[in-house]
Amino acid sequence: MRQLAYTVFIEYQVLPEQWEKFLSQVPVIRETTRSSAGILSHSFLTGSEQPFLVVEILQVADWNDYLRIRELREHGGCCEWESLIKGGRSGIRIWAFEPIVQQSSPT
Repeated sequence: MRQLAYTVFIEYQVLPEQWEKFLSQVPVIRETTRSSAGILSHSFLTGSEQPFLVVEILQVADWNDYLRIRELREHGGCCEWESLIKGGRSGIRIWAFEPIVQQSSPT
């Protein structure tokens, strides 16, 4: 049985006037996310060409961890900081990806 890690991308645009407040909330966001699911790694990136665009990249070992993160971000109580995001909670986009595993054709 192979074990896959899933890579989760969470993307949103922070309101320019809320950027400093958002930065102060990053540790809270990280801890809230970590306490809700089995997180292997979690990083925050900002767009070099798109100011105030944020992409969180998370590694999770389990599909259910991804589902918990998605539920928390879309419907849960984690997002007191959602007022800092353009479009609020509906401005958050979430995707999960898994590695492409190369297999030889059966002979």
